[in-house]
Amino acid sequence: MTRQPSAAQRRAIRTADAESGLLQGPAAALASLVTQGLALRHPRPPHRHYLTPAGHRLRERLA
Repeated sequence: MTRQPSAAQRRAIRTADAESGLLQGPAAALASLVTQGLALRHPRPPHRHYLTPAGHRLRERLA
């Protein structure tokens, strides 16, 4: 992770599903999380976003 997540990104991370890591939020925020290595975009439709292990660790720190 190169920089701190924005407020919208932190909200998306905090509200992610604890077990699956499924993210919901603004498309721009999710795309930025992917760029930072905190999330990944599933290749098959509906192209949902999920937290990576680094994203899960950040979620635990934010909680």
